[in-house]
Order: sequence, then structure tokens, then C-alpha cells
Amino acid sequence: MTNAEPIVTRTLLVRARAGQPEDFQADGQIIVKASVRWRATDPHATHQPWFQVRFEDRWGPRTGDSAILDGPEVTREMEASTGLLGACQLTQACEWPITVHFALQDNIGAEGTVDVEWSAMGRVSVEGTSDRPKGFTVEVIEP
Repeated sequence: MTNAEPIVTRTLLVRARAGQPEDFQADGQIIVKASVRWRATDPHATHQPWFQVRFEDRWGPRTGDSAILDGPEVTREMEASTGLLGACQLTQACEWPITVHFALQDNIGAEGTVDVEWSAMGRVSVEGTSDRPKGFTVEVIEP
């Protein structure tokens, strides 16, 4: 990422399904972990831009997490999560599309890039039972 391209967007899909149709409700969450490093073009620059991970779904923008990048060559670990709105019955596959926005402050007066390594994990709970439905799976994909 750079000051010229301060936002990178990824569309993800969290999918949960039981091995056979179940009459239980499922609720989900997505967790995004990121390792972020600011690399100023001028190694002596003292600017510390902020970096955000935020979410958006069909109901609109959602909060995530933000951090001040501590300076050149310092890696910052971040974790952002949000609930997946729209509970679903496991009588069929449950799917929650979500967009993740990675954003760099773009008006700091310094040139540079941000290196981002990230991963996403979906978590889905099944209401109404203490047992996991047979063949229950959760996956996060980038369609």
C-alpha cells in the first residue's frame, strides 16, 4: 500500500454448513489479523501514519481496529473482528459476505509504503445445542 493508493479492499465469504440439514440457528464472527510495517521513503522521517482495518457488509460500514504505525521498520500486530449480522438456519449452508478495508492515512505529508500480511478466520456458533452438528464446517474464502 502507498500514499497514492491508501485503501486496499478484499471481499470475503464466511460459510458454515452441517453434514446434514439441522434445525439450529448459527451466528458468526470474522477475525482479521494483520502484521503491518510502515516504510518511509525518507528513512529519517518521523511521521507516524495510522492504519485501519474495517469491515462492511450489506447493512453498511462496521468498525474494526486502528493503530499508529510506530515508525520505519517496526512491525505492528493488529487484530480486528466483527459479528456477522443475519443469523441463519443450518437447514442449508449459511453464508455471510463481508468486505475488509485496509486503509492507510493518506494526508501525512510523507511518502512511503505499508507492508501488510494478513489472515482471516471465521467463527460460527450453533444455538440450541451443546454438541457440534455432525459434519459441521466453517470456511473463509475469497470469491
